[in-house]
Amino acid sequence: MLAPFRVAISGGYQLDLIRDPQTETERVRTLGRSATQIQLGLGSDSPALVSAALGMLLVHALGQNGGLLLHGAFMLRDDRAFLFLGRSGAGKSTAARNARSLICLHDDKVAVRYVRGCWRAFGVPMLDNRGRPGKPGSAPIDGLYFVRKSDTLDLVELRGAEAVAELAENVILPAEYRHRRVFETVMALAGEVRSSLLRFTRDSRIDSLL
Repeated sequence: MLAPFRVAISGGYQLDLIRDPQTETERVRTLGRSATQIQLGLGSDSPALVSAALGMLLVHALGQNGGLLLHGAFMLRDDRAFLFLGRSGAGKSTAARNARSLICLHDDKVAVRYVRGCWRAFGVPMLDNRGRPGKPGSAPIDGLYFVRKSDTLDLVELRGAEAVAELAENVILPAEYRHRRVFETVMALAGEVRSSLLRFTRDSRIDSLL
């Protein structure tokens, strides 16, 4: 039986929330050119499930419109976006806490897109690592900072293939979703926005490096 939740987006994708009577769980399923699904043992009114559904929709919508959804903390200072990028456990949330002069709009996910002549970051509504919805906001991107926990504090510029490889590792993308424009977007973003490897200690004040 279908739960009361269905969204269709451009490009032939449709997202359904479906209840499995055998397991009494809900699953989010996208139908269309690229089928993918996740299994969640949560009720249909669960904020976590709605957050997951929104994330899947954003992946497809951004991918077809020259944007990306990234594993990253969206940090803001003086109307400029600083993106701390990394997979789970890399240290995004710790880096966000240690950058005390910056405002954190989301500690885990950020959308990016080329708009009006520049690359911009956008806040997303999905839940963050503390279970709170993200804050709205948008700003031109100052730089991409790929975070690493370390015993030293330093910043190393990345260029060319290194920057592309790091960025590609942090794109949120279902394994079976292979849209050519996504890879073109990765190449363009890595080539046009400054990229750096940010190594930091647990107690580092990293503001001075940004």
